[in-house]
Amino acid sequence: MLPKTIYKIVYQYSRDSISEEDMQKLREIAVDYAKVKNYVYTRFGGIAGLSKLYSGYTVQNEMTAGAGTP
Repeated sequence: MLPKTIYKIVYQYSRDSISEEDMQKLREIAVDYAKVKNYVYTRFGGIAGLSKLYSGYTVQNEMTAGAGTP
C-alpha cells in the first residue's frame, strides 16, 4: 500500500533565511494570485474564451471594466 503523505524538497537559493514577516507577505501574494488565476481560468478558459484571446486586450478590458475583485 502506498503512503498517503507526499514529500517535496524545497531549496532556498539565498544566503540568509527569509524572515517570517517576508514569508507571510509572500504567502498572501500567492493566495491572491491563485484567486485571480482561478477566476480568469473559470471565466475565459472555455471554448467561448478562445475568440477573446485573439483580439488582443479583450480579456484585460473586460476584467478592468468589472473593477471588482474576484
